[in-house]
Amino acid sequence: MLVQLTRFAITGFINTLVDFGVFNLLLILSGTQNPALIALINSLAISMSIAVSYILNKRWTFPPTNRNGQLTRFIVVSLTGIVINSGIILVLAGLYQPAHISSVVFLNAAKILAAFISSAWNFLAYRSWVFR
Repeated sequence: MLVQLTRFAITGFINTLVDFGVFNLLLILSGTQNPALIALINSLAISMSIAVSYILNKRWTFPPTNRNGQLTRFIVVSLTGIVINSGIILVLAGLYQPAHISSVVFLNAAKILAAFISSAWNFLAYRSWVFR
């Protein structure tokens, strides 16, 4: 399991680069402060990283298994992860934004918290249900 967890962490790092890169690019280009639009931007960024995640997890992190229904299970788990992640972003962006911190910095800090929580969900669900 340690090798699997290490590979998941490396895969997660790559996914995080994609996720945060797309998130910040869209956030800066849009200039929005609207929590709902920020959650949508977050969902788009996560969706891009999910495509990378599926390929890396399927081919490298988790050993070959019964592939029947695997993509469907992966999508269900990943969509749940998006809801968890974007829900946290939506709540934090809508409820609290300190005046002494730039909104981009604050939203990235919120996204880090959301990423840790949704990553824990994803690992457990991928390991026990998707790539079993």
